[in-house]
Amino acid sequence: MTLATSPNNSDTPLSGRRVRTLAYVLTFLLLASILRLADWQVIRYNEIVRLLPRDSGDSSDQPRSTRGSIVDRNGMPLAMDVWGYQIFASPSGMGDESMRRRSAEQLAVLLKRPTTLLWEKLADPSLSYVVLEYQAPLALGELISARHIQGIGLQPTPLRYYPAGALAAQTIGFVNLSNNGLYGIEQMYHASLNGETEDCKSTPTAPAKRISLGVRDLQPTARACDLILTLDWAIQDVVERELAAAIERTRSTSGTVIVSEPATGKILAMASLPSFDLNKFFESTDTLYNNPAISMDYEPGSVAKIMTMAAGLDTGMFVPSSTLIDSGEIIVGGFKIHNWDNKGHGRVNMTDVLAMSLNVGAAYISTSLGPVKFYDYAKRFGFARRTGVDLANEISGQMRQPGMPTWHISDLGTNSYGQGMTATPLQIVMMASTIANGGVLMKPYIVDAVVSQGEAHYTQPQAVRRAVSTDTARLL
Repeated sequence: MTLATSPNNSDTPLSGRRVRTLAYVLTFLLLASILRLADWQVIRYNEIVRLLPRDSGDSSDQPRSTRGSIVDRNGMPLAMDVWGYQIFASPSGMGDESMRRRSAEQLAVLLKRPTTLLWEKLADPSLSYVVLEYQAPLALGELISARHIQGIGLQPTPLRYYPAGALAAQTIGFVNLSNNGLYGIEQMYHASLNGETEDCKSTPTAPAKRISLGVRDLQPTARACDLILTLDWAIQDVVERELAAAIERTRSTSGTVIVSEPATGKILAMASLPSFDLNKFFESTDTLYNNPAISMDYEPGSVAKIMTMAAGLDTGMFVPSSTLIDSGEIIVGGFKIHNWDNKGHGRVNMTDVLAMSLNVGAAYISTSLGPVKFYDYAKRFGFARRTGVDLANEISGQMRQPGMPTWHISDLGTNSYGQGMTATPLQIVMMASTIANGGVLMKPYIVDAVVSQGEAHYTQPQAVRRAVSTDTARLL
């Protein structure tokens, strides 16, 4: 979902009624988030705590949590290990065929599986060990245990649990049955979360102290690293609900919203819909797993005029009062470019070009700059290269450039207004953030700190390059 400005929009101040309406809407959203927060942190707190694995660091034979937790910047848990059970059967100790069939019928009801499927596992009386469920919730395991079904055993085991369900699903990713992190943060930081890196696999000599993060404290995991994200649960929650409403209102099929902090590159929210429940990822199609914010590219369209205008101003070839005669079309490399409204607007200045989103004006700037200067600024703003965000499966987008066999001079015109090229939503956000940050492109990141050996090691914001001068950014 790209923010686009309508040519009919005016710059008049908001009316008093619109301000009040906006205030009411924001108040409602804030109250809704507070209620959800209370449900999570107060009403469901004991439920979640009861599920948490106890890892005291002793030498007992009890299974332990081996994967670190993921929390938002305020300590809200987004991914954690909880107690569950692996449920297994020993057909050789379950009696004759009729007894095994009765057990299969009982288990089918409890596990919500077809009886025929369970009977296939229990039919052979020579087998002594067959896994029926690799990851069963604590309550389900206790229910089966209470039935005392002959030949059925339970092994306590840590399970990956996502308290927020579908919230930021593509950004967080998930852990499969083989304990491999797939997609998003779970894949990108798999080794650290799984205690496989040098900094994360050692056992502290003493229990680590809790780390205060505002809403909740984080108790560091003993044998793995934990992650504190830049994501803000409250912002993410509001964004996802507003995105869902916008998709329904516009009858769209999908949408993406990213909220960034321009001065640092921190990602405060990253939402894409449709999504899926991380606790039931196996019930969703794998087409939903990839994160569209970084793994999908598209023609950004007129929002790319930000980069084009910035380049024109920064070279000194244009100022806001620079004018051109807009006849409604311009020919670049034999290709005729029209305005979106197929109209000419006569003499216009650079402010008019942006205000009316004129393709002819953008192409006039890019052709005046020439290929060398125009594509140099495209590179400065990060087009056609990955942002380097710490998430799995980022792509670079595409932009044909001089020297490539597929490039044509007409691309110089169409690229100026975001056609004939592709970008990811995150690349577009970082382009706009560069102007908001005084002309400096920052490297986006989503893990604020890695907690190792009980200490939080915070990520330092990293400037990639200066794209345009501070004066240019301010002027634009």
